[in-house]
Amino acid sequence: MSTREKLVKARLGMLALAEELQNITLACKRAVVFALLGWAIVVAGWSRDPSEVGTTASSLRTLAGQPGALGRWLLGVTAAGFVAYGFYEMIHARYLHIRRVR
Repeated sequence: MSTREKLVKARLGMLALAEELQNITLACKRAVVFALLGWAIVVAGWSRDPSEVGTTASSLRTLAGQPGALGRWLLGVTAAGFVAYGFYEMIHARYLHIRRVR
């Protein structure tokens, strides 16, 4: 294998590692939002009041309502995660290869 081929192989390996790290990060950000929504459902079930079940919007309001600048920071990180996830999905859809099953 030539030096150039080794360099290309190393760069592709780093790209795959970076993509895997991005997938994990995006999944964690989504998990935070869904955990908040799940917690709201658990609280509603515990109190036996179905009107307390929130939506995704109420979960984001909970993040934004944190004291001080923490709320804006959490909301910004979550928004950035959703934007990054959107870009990831567009790139994934563009380069996805579906093999024909025979």
